[in-house]
Formats: sequence, structure tokens, C-alpha cells
Amino acid sequence: MGFVKYYLKENNTVVACCRDKTKAVELINLESNYSYNLLIETLDVSNENSKDALVDRLKVRNLKFDLIINNAGVCIEENLVNWTKEGFQKTF
Repeated sequence: MGFVKYYLKENNTVVACCRDKTKAVELINLESNYSYNLLIETLDVSNENSKDALVDRLKVRNLKFDLIINNAGVCIEENLVNWTKEGFQKTF
């Protein structure tokens, strides 16, 4: 949330993603003050269909990204030292 608050205060557009928007209470509270530059989107990083759907929704808005911060991921299937491309993509 620190990154989201910082970049909103700097008047940047922020696309904040979460698995369940209804549980994103802090984001919903921020939305009332930053509705013009905060987009709250649903995303499950472990689901290809969810990622594709997000891409489709963002393409419609014609957004250009200067910075992407991924603050999600849990590695439970592989040892960090032995990560594969597939494991990395599933985790992040």
C-alpha cells in the first residue's frame, strides 16, 4: 500500500490488482479520494485466464506503463535456487 499511496500523491495513475476487490478495503477507501487516477482490477497471478483478462481490460484504456511493481507471490513448489521459468511465472 505504501507504493500505491506514494504514486497517487505524486499524481500518477495507479493500477492496483488484487484477487478479490471486495476484500481490498484500503484500496476502496483510497478510491474515494483518487477516483480519477486509481484503477482497482481483479487479478490472480497464478491463473493465465485472469492475466489475459486483465490485459484485455487495460488495452481498452490504452494505458502506457512507466513502472510496474509486483508485490505478490509465494514460492511453495520449488526451491528458490532451482527456479524454472514456469515456476517463476506461476509465482509472480
